[in-house]
Amino acid sequence: MVQPNDGETEWVELYNDNNFSITLQNWYLDDTEDSGSTPKLFTLSFAAKSYGVVDLTSSILNNDEDTVRLLDTNKVERFSFEYSSSVKGQPYGSTQLGNRESFCLQIPSKATVNNDCITASATPIPTVSNTVLSTTPKPTNSTTPSPIIDNATPAVLGVIVTGK
Repeated sequence: MVQPNDGETEWVELYNDNNFSITLQNWYLDDTEDSGSTPKLFTLSFAAKSYGVVDLTSSILNNDEDTVRLLDTNKVERFSFEYSSSVKGQPYGSTQLGNRESFCLQIPSKATVNNDCITASATPIPTVSNTVLSTTPKPTNSTTPSPIIDNATPAVLGVIVTGK
């Protein structure tokens, strides 16, 4: 959600395409590299084949032309999504996991399956870089049933499906 409605906050939705739960511990969200914002630290756990949402407590994204970047624990870019414009209250989302050309403006569907495109022909397709990454569970010493994904183990996230 790049340009939220008044009184709401920006958010980014991620998808876990694994057949098991994962935890992204001490990962970051940022906008265009070296553009002035400080990367926002987050930890997120989500189930297999499900969506997880990172609510940003302060705005980092421009309403026009910016990039949403997912960074691992070492602040290495793992995924990015670039857009040239936005519409208030309408997030960008992907209609098909793994299809880079399926991003469009949508009615918000926070933490659930994305809606269809609002106006596919009138909306410029944003640029998506990096590939969908996959991993196997990483053993942990915690009681958490999901593996902890850090810089040593690539995340299986599918795509950033909605950028505020």
